[in-house]
Amino acid sequence: MTRRLTDLHLERFIADAMNPVEREQVKKVLAESPADAEALRLLEADSAAFLLKMPPAAFAEKVMPTSKPSSLRLWWGALVAVAAAVLLVVFKPWSVEPDTIVKGDVAWKVTSSGKTVSSGASVSAGDTLEFEVTTGAPRWVAVVSHAPDGWFVYVAAMRVETGHLMLPTGAKLDATKGAESLHLLSSENQFDADIAMAALVKGGAPNGVQLEKLDLTKP
Repeated sequence: MTRRLTDLHLERFIADAMNPVEREQVKKVLAESPADAEALRLLEADSAAFLLKMPPAAFAEKVMPTSKPSSLRLWWGALVAVAAAVLLVVFKPWSVEPDTIVKGDVAWKVTSSGKTVSSGASVSAGDTLEFEVTTGAPRWVAVVSHAPDGWFVYVAAMRVETGHLMLPTGAKLDATKGAESLHLLSSENQFDADIAMAALVKGGAPNGVQLEKLDLTKP
């Protein structure tokens, strides 16, 4: 079964490093996708096993025994604070300028393993697609896929604010071979991704919804 959330999304979810909108989107996917829910369970189990093996207090005592001078412990505390700040930066929504591949009111970027996926590119089973958007004004966006085994909503319609953001859900590709088209949808007004998908099946997009298309191949 195809996953819609990447491990990075799940790690950010567990770390509570998402804004409320992103977190609700991930919760919705977890409720709809058994594959993603199972991936979250396994990731949480791995984290729990690590903490049992090396509890935070034991780890701190190992790297900085209480017998050390207080000045050295103060130095260690400062180092921990810096590390925590770095983690916060890592888990913040992306703010770098994207290498956009689609132009319009919303600039889209599709990546896999950190590399930009261009229209006509070949992808493989197991690849994880992630979607980034840049917009000069708040918009509603969604991602719909048409593959040989049917139509799917990869990212349900969500509101994005001004700036650059990686969407909180992605798609892990299954073993189905053939051509796949990504439909990147955006609108100033709220819309329903399932209704938009139904319109796409019939050959068009709902009124007021802009459409960009990215064609992929799984040989």
